Amino acid sequence: MKKIDIKTLLATSSIFLLIAVLTICYYGALPDTMVTHFGVNGEPNGSMAKYMMILTPLLFFCVHLFICVLYDVKGIGKTPVIRVVKWLFLLLALIIQVSLLWYNLGGELDYRRLVIGLLAIYYMVIGNYLPKEELDSKTNEIERKGRKYVGYFSIIGGLLQLVSLLGSAPVSILVMILVGISVVSLSIYCAYLHFKTAS
Repeated sequence: MKKIDIKTLLATSSIFLLIAVLTICYYGALPDTMVTHFGVNGEPNGSMAKYMMILTPLLFFCVHLFICVLYDVKGIGKTPVIRVVKWLFLLLALIIQVSLLWYNLGGELDYRRLVIGLLAIYYMVIGNYLPKEELDSKTNEIERKGRKYVGYFSIIGGLLQLVSLLGSAPVSILVMILVGISVVSLSIYCAYLHFKTAS
């Protein structure tokens, strides 16, 4: 069994501590029922009891803990793309939590720009580091190129999503769906090449 990266685990987990502190500090000022979901038009269409604002980060923390331990045990926890995933997941959770707190405390929130912007950043960051992932000697050239194509397309997709923010909501949603389908399809193809090479 590979060694678990305790330093990174503790460092990334500290972000959840920040989320918990922010939530506890403003908990008393929050309404009993909080808006947590928005429609395509940016209007609120989902809510939950405010105590869930504490339980939800705990759920995220459990998922984060599982991901970190799983990747470390598999021996790929320190590869560039996985290290980025460990941090990016938490930073996204922090931004979402702060945004929901802000809105429910009376602030303005453009949900479409927030979600599309976060997705765009996610695609571009992952796309930048995916081609840099350490590959073993058994990995063939086709799979290497496949990873590069997924990475480059993710960056382009992220940029397209940022540009879509200049248009209407339907345009942003359409671009988000098309980019998502394309990236997932390419990723599945790369996974197929990986298993084909391994066999």
